[in-house]
Amino acid sequence: MNNDETGVYCKLNTINGNCYIGSTSQSFGIRFSRHKKDLTQKLHHNKHLIRAWHKYGEKNFEFSILEIVEPEKCLEREQFYLDGIKPEYNIYKQARSPFGTKVSQETKDKMSKAKMGKKR
Repeated sequence: MNNDETGVYCKLNTINGNCYIGSTSQSFGIRFSRHKKDLTQKLHHNKHLIRAWHKYGEKNFEFSILEIVEPEKCLEREQFYLDGIKPEYNIYKQARSPFGTKVSQETKDKMSKAKMGKKR
């Protein structure tokens, strides 16, 4: 795998066949490492996927590249796979980037409270 490649990937639970579809405009290597770290430390945005990761174990999840595309095409191609595969672990059925997402003050307060006392 080339460290500069970007595109659409799948995280497959080899026990039950459920999967998560995502895309990255970073390299696949960076994204896969980040997913593993976030899931292991229970920091991933998808709580359903976190529970499955800890229930079935890391060894029962397979990361694979579905398609290599340019960064500006990632969300478009991710949506293609979301529509076709209908992955069980994806919370959002629309491909989107979290960057620029507006969060209410109430949500910010809840996030702050959840992080209190935790080492960074």
